[in-house]
Amino acid sequence: MSEDPTKRFPNPPGDNGEDKLDRLFAAVEALRSELRSEVSSLRSELHSEVSSLRSELHSEVSSLRSELSALSETVEHLLYDTRPIWEAVLDEMKDIKSHV
Repeated sequence: MSEDPTKRFPNPPGDNGEDKLDRLFAAVEALRSELRSEVSSLRSELHSEVSSLRSELHSEVSSLRSELSALSETVEHLLYDTRPIWEAVLDEMKDIKSHV
């Protein structure tokens, strides 16, 4: 069983094994080149996608800032309207507390 069964097959004429290695190396090099090309393409797509997402995120953040600013102005306006009322209520509560 230790005998290599492939040794029973004859080599084609003129084949010393180097041709097979050369073809194997050429195939590996072709795969390497194809892989490099695919990686480069994926990097380009990823860069484009990240750039697009960054733009969308920037737009959303700007929109949220605008909404927050508008909300802050609304709150300030409401506080302006109700602040005197609450200040008067607090003063009355202090007076009542001091009389008790």
